[in-house]
Amino acid sequence: MKIGTCKSIKGKLTKGKLILGRISKNQNYEIPIMIAEGKKEGKTIFICSGIHGNEINGIETVNRFIKKLNINRLKGTIIFLPILNPYGFNKRIRYIPFDNKDLNRSFSSKKKTISNKIADNLMKEIVSKCDLGIDVHDGQYNVLLPHPRVPKNKKEEFCFELGKVFGTEIIMRREAKQGMLALESFRKHKVHVLTVEVGGAMRLYDKYIDEAIVGIKNILIYNDMLNGMIRVPLRQFFLDDRHGYISKVEGILDLKVSLGNNVKKGQLLATVYNPLKDSTKEVKAEHSGFVFSTRMNDKVDKGDNILSIMHFEGRKNFIPLDAEIISLGDLEEIKNIVLIPPKLLFNFFRFINPYTRMKEFTKFLR
Repeated sequence: MKIGTCKSIKGKLTKGKLILGRISKNQNYEIPIMIAEGKKEGKTIFICSGIHGNEINGIETVNRFIKKLNINRLKGTIIFLPILNPYGFNKRIRYIPFDNKDLNRSFSSKKKTISNKIADNLMKEIVSKCDLGIDVHDGQYNVLLPHPRVPKNKKEEFCFELGKVFGTEIIMRREAKQGMLALESFRKHKVHVLTVEVGGAMRLYDKYIDEAIVGIKNILIYNDMLNGMIRVPLRQFFLDDRHGYISKVEGILDLKVSLGNNVKKGQLLATVYNPLKDSTKEVKAEHSGFVFSTRMNDKVDKGDNILSIMHFEGRKNFIPLDAEIISLGDLEEIKNIVLIPPKLLFNFFRFINPYTRMKEFTKFLR
């Protein structure tokens, strides 16, 4: 396989450059590309990150996965695109700086701006040659617990399987927006692309990056590209959305909780102080649950999402609001599974009355 200046060699990781468009008469839009080709035949997959220039956890996840990959055990081929928006990365911005467009909304437009040309060439040079893809993101201004995002479209059944196999307790269902890589790759080439979110806020989160690396490895094992055991939790949740808490005023944000913390109904989550009016607004939990995302910028505007909670209802089963539980039975078709305790939920049970937590945990696992 040869893409751009990168030519694959069996049993090796090769590196090169790929030109996706022209910025000016004297400058090309160029990105790095790496190809890992196993010694045995198998599927071809692409793994990309940095489609938004200010999402560094995705870039670092791919970087660390490449360093951990044992190519001698690989079946098939992996095309790595470690940074799709290097020019946005240089400026610490989400968008392609030459037209101020979101590359992940540019895969369907007939316009011929630089972002649309880059997207068209990615489809032609990469997506059309692959069986599936993984697109790694982070939360930008907000830090997110690691999770995959899958489409609500029932036709993309395989993407639902990939979401389960990725192995996080949370799987987000979302209505993909027009022009997204994950949507248009399937529409144009029937190539499933799993979108993954991990960390955010221009800071690296080692623990979450490690979880994402395990998830990528799970997907490769599931697609018979690596040997090994797939690690998934005893219970997973398909969420249509988490509950976001919005700042009602402009001011200085003081978070009272951290990512992954358990919270009780009525607990103080944050305060926002407006120095112009010398007033403070309190934000309290509407239900019990755990913190799914947090904002790291301590100056917020009115309407900013400052954090989100995965809410639970009841004290008997602790069922997440607006969530579909994936039980062990739903994973029976997947081979080579290692079941691991549900960390977030077990921590939640530890948070409640210690005399009832093991009783409730046992009920939950039934």
